Amino acid sequence: MRITDNMLTNNFIYNFNGSLSKISKLQDQLSSGLAVNKPSDDPVKSVRSLKFRADLTENDMFSQNASDAVSWMQTSDGAMTNAENVMQSIKTLIIRVTAPNPDIAYEAAAAQLDGYINELMNLGNTQLGGRYLFAGQNTQSQPFTRDPATGVVTYNGTYDGQGGNPYAGTVTMKVSPGAPDPIRDKVNVDGQSFFGTIDAAGQPQLFANLNQIKADMLAGDVDTLSADLGIWETDNDNLLKAQTGLGARQSVYTTMKERLTSDYVTIKSDLSQNEDLDAAKASIDFQSAQNVYNAALAIGAKILPQSLADYLK
Repeated sequence: MRITDNMLTNNFIYNFNGSLSKISKLQDQLSSGLAVNKPSDDPVKSVRSLKFRADLTENDMFSQNASDAVSWMQTSDGAMTNAENVMQSIKTLIIRVTAPNPDIAYEAAAAQLDGYINELMNLGNTQLGGRYLFAGQNTQSQPFTRDPATGVVTYNGTYDGQGGNPYAGTVTMKVSPGAPDPIRDKVNVDGQSFFGTIDAAGQPQLFANLNQIKADMLAGDVDTLSADLGIWETDNDNLLKAQTGLGARQSVYTTMKERLTSDYVTIKSDLSQNEDLDAAKASIDFQSAQNVYNAALAIGAKILPQSLADYLK
């Protein structure tokens, strides 16, 4: 086959451009610190990087949910602990007025109990980030109000089972893939779980019982007040049960938060191994490519067709 000047020129230009392209790719890698800057660099690694980045995005979302959930439950637990302390104060007050020689007047005891009722109601209105923790799904509205004339406390939030909806009062925060699960992902305690069954008038059982105990104090009915201690025990047990359930869920979310933190480190490591450039090797390759490029320039000057000026020398 006859080798023409054009063939020599075209082959040189093709190989020269290939050498220049390699230098350009290595420059991009060294400047970015990444082995893969576009899909054409390595399609397999590019797909893996997309998957790792998607996993990181999902992990970030779940981690934020876990942090929010733990904060929500810690604040709720604190409010419920304070409510339990108030309940113990109420028990002490009932015992004082039912003692053989009470050291407090019935009217004064009733006034003190009224203050405890207000304190419990305020704990039921605890907020975090502008959201009411015990309002069920109606987190933007104050859940508990009290009529100043009658003393009746009304719950204005939602609660599980309301209107036939088993999860009407459930607030969920997902920390794992899949569809939301109202049992697994529940982070809140609604007003009914906190203060007892909501009656037809919207009054939680605990507040109805406390208002009745207040009336018994004002009436000086010692026998009834002694029986009221049994009612107090039932209400207090319900509160402790709700707090125990919250504590168990908080433990799960705390564990999930720690696991998500560990997963983040693993995914970042996998992404780094997939994308990061071996700088030492790339630097050597770049120097080698530059040497090839310079050699190509020198050889090209000799093999490319000479001009008429070259012959006239």
